[in-house]
Amino acid sequence: MSLDHLSGPVKVLQNFVHVGIAWVRDRTFKLRESTGGKRRDNGLEKVDEVPGNVGGLHHASRAWWSEEANVDFLREGLALIDELLDLFLRRFVHCPKISMNPPHIIPPLRPVRRRVLLARPFCFSLNYNRPVKRTLLPLLLMLCTVPAFAWGQAGHLMTNEAAAIGLPTDMPQFFYRSFPQLTWLGPDPDRWRGGGQSVDASNSPDHQLNYEYVAALKLPRDRYAFLALLITSGTQRRLGIRNSDPGFLPWRIAEMCEQITTEWRLWRAAAAGSPERAFLERDIVRDSGVLGHFVADASNPLHTTIAYNGWIWPNPNGYANDCQIHARFETDFVSHSITTENIVAKLAAPQLRSEYFDTAIAFVRQSNALVEQTYQLDKKGDFDIFRAPSPEGKTFASERLAAGASLLRDLWWSSWRNSANPPKRRDSGE
Repeated sequence: MSLDHLSGPVKVLQNFVHVGIAWVRDRTFKLRESTGGKRRDNGLEKVDEVPGNVGGLHHASRAWWSEEANVDFLREGLALIDELLDLFLRRFVHCPKISMNPPHIIPPLRPVRRRVLLARPFCFSLNYNRPVKRTLLPLLLMLCTVPAFAWGQAGHLMTNEAAAIGLPTDMPQFFYRSFPQLTWLGPDPDRWRGGGQSVDASNSPDHQLNYEYVAALKLPRDRYAFLALLITSGTQRRLGIRNSDPGFLPWRIAEMCEQITTEWRLWRAAAAGSPERAFLERDIVRDSGVLGHFVADASNPLHTTIAYNGWIWPNPNGYANDCQIHARFETDFVSHSITTENIVAKLAAPQLRSEYFDTAIAFVRQSNALVEQTYQLDKKGDFDIFRAPSPEGKTFASERLAAGASLLRDLWWSSWRNSANPPKRRDSGE
């Protein structure tokens, strides 16, 4: 039975919940300011108990709100409601049915039982002494894991815009005139989510590479050879994963770069002013803008790891496992604290790229090496949007977005330059 007709009302309700969460957080900060940063958990003040005493009731209300324990309870309750609404939308309305689970931490079991245990538990930091939470937790565990949206719309728009600003000046003029469309296309692959089971199954794995799954493998340029390697190497069986679980991010980048280079080659061969050239120009702009999305994804450390939304390994350092770090970093913090100017200032010098897949996989490895640093900054509160933006958080986010914009700029420029050369002969042994 389709529940799509409930999407609108649930989203409206969710918006009210978001407003409530923001208001309660604001109340919390005002309490901390009034108490010098200390919590007030001393119990309700005594009030006038004369029946009908409106002043007494008002005083009791103020006393209740003056206690941060009560405010915390309300905030956590609203957050749980928000999670339930969001999970309902994704599970029953437009949930891409993919898995980004860390099954390697589960010992080998019989197939049927393994599928049950691999349903990744949500990482809420719950106080199990509260009966309400004990009731909600089983319901939360029944719902699916929410796949992450990379960088949020703001990060993708800024990445493509910064790449366009940093381009060398030797490309055809139509490409420069297309800067607004190139920028707008940055978030496009995220706009396709929820389009249907077929498009979600093909699109979602292209947004990440869970590098820990494949770090020991020599990765081929052909994604289908990679799928075969997962089987022949025993990786898929040993980890208990599906063939799409590792993700295909570097393959998607390489495939699109080769496609755009071919389109440029066809553009060169078409007569100036011909309809064929005009059609190819639209293809080039469209594919180049979409390429920006996947390059930006690769610059985000949380799109290169199985710990994409919570620390899943032994955690003596107390890193976040609340299933909120992904959005807290790439969407909330970036949207509030980073500008295109911050990114452009950190662009690297242009570099001609010829081996697209090698470039993409090296870039993913570079991002994966920064996973723990991302968690360290988050633990310090550097991605907290209710504080003044920290210099360390701004620098880190700007550098990652600038790395993505620099590589995207290089790939746009390189696809044009490389198109002047004849296509490489295919290596029959590859």
